[in-house]
Amino acid sequence: MMAVTFITGRAGSGKTTLIHNEIVEDLLQNPSGPPILLIVPEQMTFQTEKDILQKLGRAYTRLHVLSLPRLAVKLLEETGGAAETLISETGIHTLIRRVFADTKEEWQLYRGGRLPNGFISQAADFLKESRRYHLDTERMQTIYEALEKEGGGPGEKRLQAKLHDLLLMKRYTEEALSGRFVESEDLLLLGTRAVKPSEFLTGAVVYLDGFHSFTPLEETFLTEVMTCCQVKACFTGEKVPDNETWLDPLDLFFETENAMQRIQLQLPDTDFHVHHLAEVKRFSTPALNHLEKTWAAFPAKPGAAVKGVRLWEAVDRRTEVEHCARRISGLVRKGQIRYRDIAVVTRNMDAYEPHIETIFPAEDIPYFSDRKRYAHDHPFTEFMKASLEAIDRNWPYDAVFRLLKTGYLFSGDTDLEWQKLDIVENYVLERGIRGEAWKKESRWEEVPSELEKLDDEPISSIIKRWTGALRKLERALQASSETTHFVKALYTYTEDSGIPKTFLAAETEETLRENEQLWKEWIRLLEDMNELGGRMALTRETFAEMIEAGLDALTFSIIPPAFDQVTCADAETSRLSSPKMVFLLGVNEGVFPLQPGENGYLSEDERKMVKAAGGELAPDASEQLMNEQYVFYRSLTQPSHQLYISWALSDDEGRRLQPSLYVRPLQERLPELEVEVKYPSPADHDWREQTRFVTNPKRTLGYTAAMLKEEQGGYSVPLLWHAAESWYKEKGETRLHRLLQNSLNYKNEAAALTKEEGARLYGKKLKASVSRLEQYNACPFSQFAGYGLKLKERKIHKLEAPDIGVLFHEAMKEVTEKIQTLDRPWDSFTKEETSRMAEEAVSGIAPRIQRDIFKQSHRYDYLLSKLTDVVSQASWMMSEHARRQDFVPVGMELSFGLSGGLPPLMMPLPDGTEMEMRGIIDRVDRADTENGTFLRIIDYKSSQRDIQLDDIYYGLSLQMLVYLDVILAFSHELLGVEADAAGMLYFHLHNPLLKEERKLSEEEVEEELLKKFKMKGLLSSDPSVIKASDHTLDSGYSTIVPVQLKKSGEAGAKSKTISQEDFAHLRSYVRNHLQLIGRKLMEGDTSITPYRKKNQVPCQFCSFRAVCQFDPSFAANTYRSLKPQSPDQIMNKIREEDHDENET
Repeated sequence: MMAVTFITGRAGSGKTTLIHNEIVEDLLQNPSGPPILLIVPEQMTFQTEKDILQKLGRAYTRLHVLSLPRLAVKLLEETGGAAETLISETGIHTLIRRVFADTKEEWQLYRGGRLPNGFISQAADFLKESRRYHLDTERMQTIYEALEKEGGGPGEKRLQAKLHDLLLMKRYTEEALSGRFVESEDLLLLGTRAVKPSEFLTGAVVYLDGFHSFTPLEETFLTEVMTCCQVKACFTGEKVPDNETWLDPLDLFFETENAMQRIQLQLPDTDFHVHHLAEVKRFSTPALNHLEKTWAAFPAKPGAAVKGVRLWEAVDRRTEVEHCARRISGLVRKGQIRYRDIAVVTRNMDAYEPHIETIFPAEDIPYFSDRKRYAHDHPFTEFMKASLEAIDRNWPYDAVFRLLKTGYLFSGDTDLEWQKLDIVENYVLERGIRGEAWKKESRWEEVPSELEKLDDEPISSIIKRWTGALRKLERALQASSETTHFVKALYTYTEDSGIPKTFLAAETEETLRENEQLWKEWIRLLEDMNELGGRMALTRETFAEMIEAGLDALTFSIIPPAFDQVTCADAETSRLSSPKMVFLLGVNEGVFPLQPGENGYLSEDERKMVKAAGGELAPDASEQLMNEQYVFYRSLTQPSHQLYISWALSDDEGRRLQPSLYVRPLQERLPELEVEVKYPSPADHDWREQTRFVTNPKRTLGYTAAMLKEEQGGYSVPLLWHAAESWYKEKGETRLHRLLQNSLNYKNEAAALTKEEGARLYGKKLKASVSRLEQYNACPFSQFAGYGLKLKERKIHKLEAPDIGVLFHEAMKEVTEKIQTLDRPWDSFTKEETSRMAEEAVSGIAPRIQRDIFKQSHRYDYLLSKLTDVVSQASWMMSEHARRQDFVPVGMELSFGLSGGLPPLMMPLPDGTEMEMRGIIDRVDRADTENGTFLRIIDYKSSQRDIQLDDIYYGLSLQMLVYLDVILAFSHELLGVEADAAGMLYFHLHNPLLKEERKLSEEEVEEELLKKFKMKGLLSSDPSVIKASDHTLDSGYSTIVPVQLKKSGEAGAKSKTISQEDFAHLRSYVRNHLQLIGRKLMEGDTSITPYRKKNQVPCQFCSFRAVCQFDPSFAANTYRSLKPQSPDQIMNKIREEDHDENET
């Protein structure tokens, strides 16, 4: 039997250095001797080879740095046991998806349904774990039968169902793989059989380093190697236990000592030797040495020195990473350390890597992330998923444009292609193109003007070029019925799309390496699917699900692209090569110690039940928690010179985080060590710490601007920031200095137009609508953006409130005109007749709304029926109104200032120009009374509205009064007689539901409906107008207009009425106000000054908020405060102002 030597010692005692030196010496003395095998974890192989090569100083052939699986492959290649193909992990994922598709009716937990997100990955991981721990089908079947026999509660029943489904998966996958494929876990099993026949191992010396524990499968393979070779194995620990020693699971070195004890139990006849290294040599500071020595000692032993260890508490994770980056940048800049001697370690890489990816490049720090990368964030994965989804879902907008926005289908000038894509996307959104419309040339005949400006390529040609490969794939998939056909179609698609060429054209070396690995894994996935499925029948849906499962499992890792770079590593899985400085980030509760998650195939309780039934599995949550202290110990003892330990007080969503339970033990061992609080802003630190914010010109610029802004606000700042400002000015950094000055002087003010610019923009005759002037009163910049710059929101093919408004207005106009052509009074029509006319009107108008959108889905068809009900109900209520009033419609959709309508309302402006008011009035009603002819305005609204006099005063609601002014001014042209104001009312178009506790009679229902359709607004107090508005009213409240009559016949206090004189004041005030707005427009007012009235601000629904960037933190950005006032107060002000205007 061969001898095995355990080399033991605490962290930093020189175990790795010892065997590396021994190997180098052996290679120098005997370069062509028997093989030397250095077996390390997979993620440690590259670094180990690099370290040996640096020490040796020349190439070698005798040494083989291998992981356990790679050693097994090497033995199989030598002995001829590698005839079967190794299936990829992605291949296993696709196979599980295929098994579910074929057998889902046999499953218990997910029978006939859909698998939850993450299930494939969880199942694959558990199958892998079961192989590693020798939990084969027979043993699993025994456990399942035992549970079935015992019965039990819901927990046991659920475990039975999971094991049943797992057995299905295991049997089907093993059957599919049998004789053709092996899994990665099978390599060690096959490798174990190849150890004895191997000549390669004869005389070989084997070194083992970097391991802390082994799975049963790894242990079996390794002990078999130990029977054939001389082995020296390094383990972190203080002793080698004999076979009889009981090991305390709470001991710091339990995991490594347990591994050594299990090896000895497996090899009872082997001679074991121990080489213990008692002296710890790594640490250059007493504090680090003290931490290593006393970490597991209880009670804690305080140490006096703290140099070499720092504790940071950051406001959030981003701040934590920023301070880390600044410290690295400063130390390297001063020449105190190299990037390659620094490691950033965290246990929560998913949370910290996004910040590292943005902050480190900004600080010009080269770094390498030492972990496998999932391909689901790569554009290629999105490209393939979107392609299959586009075909499966009939070419929907989102899938097609996710596919196009990967850029893989572009050709020629990439910038030009992106511009074309933006234009085409707007075109598609506006016209609602999807499905077969993508393939019809008739849908691409109308060429956007923006596209014509780019080049002369027709839009139909662009679409063919971009979607040609996808159409070909669709036809191929539709014609496929076997796995081979599907795989071939997909491979051809990647070729037709130019993916290989695009991959090779990567702009950076790192991206090129990523692309190469991803392409290799993709081809391997297709090959595995082809070999596994072959001529087997398959549906397109199942194939797409298999591809998606495979893509979700795709991972790739790259070799560090440079030697001088910071290594970012996972605290648990990465193996670092003696860094001098370590930043240990994210030392928070739930991370150190790690809180076990319930995200595996089996829950923790289910794992315990399996173990109780005799199955061996990986360590459960309680066992993992016992080992957490060792994981943290390893992290503490990595650096030789400096250790920074930090944690965040909140996560990226602002949720509170707590520091790790290990922070207090740290402070107990180093009581003089103070916690430094880190903030995102330099202003929150003293001047010494502020100097660390000065790193590179671009990065420092923002902090300099922020601090000088603080000074502008009255706070004192260190001279450091003035020195930084001077540096930008004196060192020729003109662009950065200009940016700095602009940021300091920036007020977010819109420059006013000159009179000349205003004249060029608006012309000699300012054509304006009421809504435009209301928009100016809401915020002048909003008017300028919409009507001056003519900015528009992207048009999208969907039904929105304005479209419904158009339908309502057009339908009510047609119903009214139909009634007028029939020469019958409105009150003579029955409910059935008005409903029929409403339906005819809506059906005629609907095709004109958003390109006949109501025919595009059952949902829209249903919505149209509900809108028809609204018009029908409103038409009938108008008929009911007609029975109770003397007003009759004399104008529907009456325009002024437009062709075929009334003349515009012209207003001279002080600069000699004119403002021409134009618009369309929904409805004009007339009544002839003993006091003369009166006109009123009816405006249809799909929501409840009322007239507020203070809104009129502030110019926020001018429409109704301007419209009333127009019809009164041109009443002779309209009617042939002069008329007075009757009022202005809103008619609410809706189909209300009545909620009553008792059953109502038909008459009561109609009366309640009338109340729901009661018009709101403002009426004349002239008795004849009130009588004409509701001739059924003698006293009390009207059911159709906002009037309350006293018994004397006078209008009550709750009536919304004003006198003819006040109507005249209102008309005069509004005209003056319109002229004032016109003058300001021509003077070039573009100020960003939105109003605030109580909690009402226009910014909430403004389309141009992203353009104006209104921010109340700027002194120049303040709201115009409008004080709500009562109707009496407003009328008094209007009377006074009108009187003053007449006086002048």
